Amino acid sequence: MGKLTNIKQGTGCLTIFGGVFAIVGLGVGYFALDSLWNWWDARDWESVPATVLSASLRVSQGDDGSTYSAEGQYRYQWSSDIYQNDRISFSSGSDNVGSFHHDAYDELKQHMDSGEPIRVWVNPDDPSDSVVFRDMRWGMFGFLMLFPIIFGGVGIGIITAGWWGGRKVKHEDSMRAQHPGQPWMWREEWSQGVLQSNNKATMWFAIIFAAIWSAMSSPLIFILPDEIFNKGNYLALIGYLFPGVGIGLIIWAISAYRRWKRFGDSELDLDRVPVALGGILNATLTCPTKIPRGNEVYLTLTCISKRRTGSGKNRRRTEKILWQDEQRIPVTINESMNGLSLPVKFHIPKDKPQCDWSDSNNSIVWRLDANADISGADFTASFDLPVFNRGEKYHVDKPETLDNSSTRSDVGDWQRTGVVYKLTGKGERFYFPPARNKSVSAMITLIGLVFTGAGIGIWFAAHPIFGSVFGLIGVLVLWGAVHMWLHRTEVVLRGDALEFRKGLFGLRQPERLLSHKLKNLGIESTMSAGNKRYYDVTATLVDDRKIKLASHLSGKRDVHALTDRFKKTLGLTEDDK
Repeated sequence: MGKLTNIKQGTGCLTIFGGVFAIVGLGVGYFALDSLWNWWDARDWESVPATVLSASLRVSQGDDGSTYSAEGQYRYQWSSDIYQNDRISFSSGSDNVGSFHHDAYDELKQHMDSGEPIRVWVNPDDPSDSVVFRDMRWGMFGFLMLFPIIFGGVGIGIITAGWWGGRKVKHEDSMRAQHPGQPWMWREEWSQGVLQSNNKATMWFAIIFAAIWSAMSSPLIFILPDEIFNKGNYLALIGYLFPGVGIGLIIWAISAYRRWKRFGDSELDLDRVPVALGGILNATLTCPTKIPRGNEVYLTLTCISKRRTGSGKNRRRTEKILWQDEQRIPVTINESMNGLSLPVKFHIPKDKPQCDWSDSNNSIVWRLDANADISGADFTASFDLPVFNRGEKYHVDKPETLDNSSTRSDVGDWQRTGVVYKLTGKGERFYFPPARNKSVSAMITLIGLVFTGAGIGIWFAAHPIFGSVFGLIGVLVLWGAVHMWLHRTEVVLRGDALEFRKGLFGLRQPERLLSHKLKNLGIESTMSAGNKRYYDVTATLVDDRKIKLASHLSGKRDVHALTDRFKKTLGLTEDDK
């Protein structure tokens, strides 16, 4: 009873807290929309000459810098009546968005000093209502609209999260009491054994996040040109990074929408709940939309450690892959009339940790990802699995019990590593061309360009030390990108020796290794991007030196198959390994 009371109190606090954000955002949004309505209503106003009586620029100092407000009075005649007004524009108050107030003051001062009349706009329905500068301040409007979008969105999000989180905690607490010691029963989706993919949730998250980010960064498009070109503030170049990220997020949101529109939400029907450590993941993956024959679904099962460290601005969230396995399933089997149904089978190692979310700062997640590269929108689906320790009776020590029929791709295929194979007079030639992982290479290139560009901008803004740090990071990342784009390797095998050449812009002179000097050929995980690991093929010599033969290869089973092919050609036996 006490815990339910705490849940209600927490939900109420979040509702109040979120409500404050929403009210503030909507209040500022009202003023922004009011200026927009005034601008729209004034499009039919008529212009008349007016005499400028006074002009001034009021400067207000604050903790965040100075704000400005152009002020003045003017007199004009409408019909036979004389009117006097002090409204300069439809936006009220002081600000430092753009150079509007400085420009307005300069123009008012010029007309006052010269005595020449200035044009003002008069409401014909109410001649006492007038304005000097009728044009809409779009930069200011965009800045003000950040408040209803961000503050209002955050407020509504907090309220929604409070209610949704409260219901989820209440349900989990209830199920925990009914099924003590059975955490797989505490989550509704796990207890039913039918898991839904997160395509729809990902789509909405991408759309909302892209909209908020774009709303936050779009005013910079109007503000930055004045800061850079008129005021010489080159440090403001960094600001262009934010609209650039916004464009990337919009592309991501469009891609997520197209994916969900084409494939909807897939389901994973588990044969047994929970999935036991040391046992078999046996399930059926169904998609409501057909995937064309000739394609393959690439399955990745991953055990992930999620950690949160630090606090405040130094708070970080990291993910580490503890274990991973992959397989491919050709789309040629078990197709229904209205969609796709594929078998999923994986051996779960017994020496890995089970699911654990008791500590939000240090949790364990088991995840199954399904992907298929298809023209148009690619197919993706992701499921968090209930993997727990159920005891020795569920252990399966021999993965060979899996179905390795010809319809499955549990055994790797070395030709899928991106290698170009050719049988020559010198032996078997394996060529690993450059740019084998274009998406990862492009991502690393973009990150490098962002840091390098920021470093250059900061340097020209008279901050050489800070700029050098950013620039150095950018150069190092770009060097890694160059390696990803241009590095190539050639390996030539024959029964008694191995020759290899590698380089960036060309292949260097070959190095030769005699097979009797090879202790082992193996693979090492060198990097990961998202939930995908990349591997190097290494040769270990009898003196324990290691030589890298090929790098940045994806697909653990396929890379293992490649090393097995190398060993077979070189005549390395199990004892040699």
